[in-house]
Amino acid sequence: ECKESLRNPRFFKSDSYERSVTLQSMIIALEAIIRLADRFSALATEMASKEKDPQRKKELEEIAEICKRVPAYPARNFKEALQSFWFIFLAINPSPTASMGRLDQYLYPYYKEDIAKGKITDEEVLEYLQCLRIKDMELNRISGKQNRLKNSGMAKWHNATIGGVKPDGSDACNRITELLLDALMA
Repeated sequence: ECKESLRNPRFFKSDSYERSVTLQSMIIALEAIIRLADRFSALATEMASKEKDPQRKKELEEIAEICKRVPAYPARNFKEALQSFWFIFLAINPSPTASMGRLDQYLYPYYKEDIAKGKITDEEVLEYLQCLRIKDMELNRISGKQNRLKNSGMAKWHNATIGGVKPDGSDACNRITELLLDALMA
């Protein structure tokens, strides 16, 4: 979309030049995230080629396929949606105040479809959300000896807004809301 906007410039407003610079910056940032995902895909492919355990080899091949797809292209299932989220979230870090946003709302459609098709189980989703929590906790950046001592053992997790209400006032809680809470308690 950014590239398309640059191909069809509209210099009718005073901020048109600034808009074109912003679009160019967005392209650079988005392409960097895609390159990062490609590097993960290449690493998983390399690891799979050396893996002796057939189950782990299959997992690594799936990881490579997912990382080759997202975030360059739209996610097609829960695993791709979760991985796409993680790549984008990494890009906005190291901010200690970054929010995961409405995680249960934007993951739920993928979850619902995969559950309906029998492609995934609640146990698998819970495990993936627990892994997400562990990965997020690895981002903890505490500088200084006193801060490290004060916060040692801290179970940090960036905030995710879950539940709440929908624009029509109805309950926004869903199964992902519950699974995120379960992942937090594990």
